[in-house]
Amino acid sequence: PFEATLNFRKSDSTDMYFFNNYNASLEKNNGEKNEQTFYLNKGKGVTAKEAYNLLDGRAVHKDLTTKEGQPYKAWIQLDFENKDK
Repeated sequence: PFEATLNFRKSDSTDMYFFNNYNASLEKNNGEKNEQTFYLNKGKGVTAKEAYNLLDGRAVHKDLTTKEGQPYKAWIQLDFENKDK
């Protein structure tokens, strides 16, 4: 099954809460479980449907933005063989 845990942070100066990231996991039929934390930037990021596809080994086509603000399109995919420790 697919599971997602949403992580919110309360503002230091107001009573507002911000949705910062979510931890998603997908357990496959063989018992193997893939997990990833997906971060949001200004309300944009990987949707739950896209997270499901990424955790299932598929690529996802996204509209992204460079640090300079230039939009571009790219395919993204998770590499389960080279995980950060």
